[in-house]
Amino acid sequence: MKLMSTILAIAVLAFAVPAAATHWEDFAGVGDCAGWHMDGLIKVASSLDEVMVAYTVTLSQAGAVLDEQSGELTVPSTNPAATPFSGGAPWAVEPCGAVVVTGIFTILDPNAADPERRFESAFLCDCGGGDACHYTPGYWKNHEEVWPVTELTLGGVSYDQTALLWILRMPVRGDATIITAHHLIAAKLNVLNGADDGIQGRIDEADDLLAIYPLFSRPGNPGKRDLLSVKDALADYNEMGCGGLDFADKAMNEDVNFGDLKSRYR
Repeated sequence: MKLMSTILAIAVLAFAVPAAATHWEDFAGVGDCAGWHMDGLIKVASSLDEVMVAYTVTLSQAGAVLDEQSGELTVPSTNPAATPFSGGAPWAVEPCGAVVVTGIFTILDPNAADPERRFESAFLCDCGGGDACHYTPGYWKNHEEVWPVTELTLGGVSYDQTALLWILRMPVRGDATIITAHHLIAAKLNVLNGADDGIQGRIDEADDLLAIYPLFSRPGNPGKRDLLSVKDALADYNEMGCGGLDFADKAMNEDVNFGDLKSRYR
């Protein structure tokens, strides 16, 4: 009986130690066009007077880092209660267009239980009446979370975001309707995202052609020639980038795949 009591006491102690370790009790983080903010609640181990929380918050656009902020926050012990704390800062730049914020917060206590928390926010920022960034089909295909809408009409047919992503992922294989649809989707999203709408005439032309030559119809000439002509105009628009980047610069700074490069020079 004494041996059993000893075993039970050891078992209780083993389970009690993790509960006494420093740990998160609540966490929330968010980013917007002005900056980032987080609120946390940490239970500091009774043996400590305080803990430090290291953070790195990154603002990025099309895979390029616009701003990165790192530091440490002090969380004092308020035992037996958990300690509430918060942090945040404005951006050092003025984001424009589709951007993503990621935050990583880590308790700097080697004995902490599950010490890391993360958040990610994707959103669109107004460009103050200027021309927003122009993004390629490859970008929109890989960043569905920042689409300004979730439904578009191509050639008079409405498609939801799932169908549009499926179209964007379709291999071209010589079908002019598919490559035209890729750039038509991107052009429409760019305009809706705040880019210059001077391309609207060619967007309307592409819609008219896809109404005559439906998606996946693989037309011959003159339909193929007409579709590729309007596709080239849409591609030039979609590949203008941000702040005057040319296509070579853009290929270095965003999600441009080999298919996009080939279509540029086809």
